[in-house]
Amino acid sequence: MNTFNKTLLIKALQLTSLIFFFLFSLLSIGTSSAFAHKSPDTCTGSGLGVFLFTDLPQVHVGDVIHYSITVFNNTPGSPLIACDASEIAATLVTPDGVSHSIPLTRTTLTDLQSDDYQNVASYTAKQSNLESGLTLNAQASVTGNIHQNDTDSQGGAHQEVKVTVVATPLLPFNISCPAIAGEVKINEEVTRQVEITGGTSPFIISWTGTDELSGSESTIKKAYSTTGVKEASVTVTDSKNLTMTKSCNTLVVSETPVKKSRKGGGGSRRIVTKIPVVTLVQTVEPAPLASEVVSLTEVPYTGINDYPKPLLFLLGVIIFSIVIVGTLSFQNYRSKRKVT
Repeated sequence: MNTFNKTLLIKALQLTSLIFFFLFSLLSIGTSSAFAHKSPDTCTGSGLGVFLFTDLPQVHVGDVIHYSITVFNNTPGSPLIACDASEIAATLVTPDGVSHSIPLTRTTLTDLQSDDYQNVASYTAKQSNLESGLTLNAQASVTGNIHQNDTDSQGGAHQEVKVTVVATPLLPFNISCPAIAGEVKINEEVTRQVEITGGTSPFIISWTGTDELSGSESTIKKAYSTTGVKEASVTVTDSKNLTMTKSCNTLVVSETPVKKSRKGGGGSRRIVTKIPVVTLVQTVEPAPLASEVVSLTEVPYTGINDYPKPLLFLLGVIIFSIVIVGTLSFQNYRSKRKVT
């Protein structure tokens, strides 16, 4: 066999090798998704699910609700033999509509396996929750690939939990303004104080009154530069957003120190006061605690079908045969031309 024929044969073999490598690559790519199989062989369906828990079935405004979940593949006592679940993902939507992705320690679970995740999300009950409704809804969802057929299915479940917001008791705390002298003179410093009993700290204090009286401390001081009747009130809000307002006793500011007026053997002193008024806020009737709502769903998902391996193999053999026959035919043709 001359050098030219050897070169053609080598090129034909190289081309054939490339064709087989291409076919093998196609088969390898298809294997990862096309070779899905039932696991275990005795499984009867999907058992992937999630439980959603909360530590407080009823809350007041300002309370923090902590949510926990359990991701499981079948539950003890079930007649089902759960198929393996892989690529599991879990999310939790809190009452404010925010979706929280839950990091999982295991994303593949076999029959009767489960994992607990504590305090994966939280939500603080607000005053607006009382105004818009008494129920706070949260929902946990889980999805995964279920190995129950020759082609995997997409399975999952979700659970909803409801927490009832109830009104804070009308008198969780009380405030008072200790009485002070009813009459003072101009530029004499006056001290006012609010006393708080009970409630949940921290407190927000706000003073208002005549001559731009203001302050945010429990004790305030002010010297009046004008005469007349001076009023004052204080509003206190605790950490539960319960607000209470109280009007303190009034003052009469005069230009000179107050003198006692005497009549007969005795004397009298006139003090002008104002009866304190207490205003309570928040009157909401509690709603009954709603029960949990659980539902399981499974959505079929069609996987990629197997590649036609016999057809690809036959195609490779045909191409290889064509290359070899063509090479030999060309060699025979050249040999005949040399003879003639």
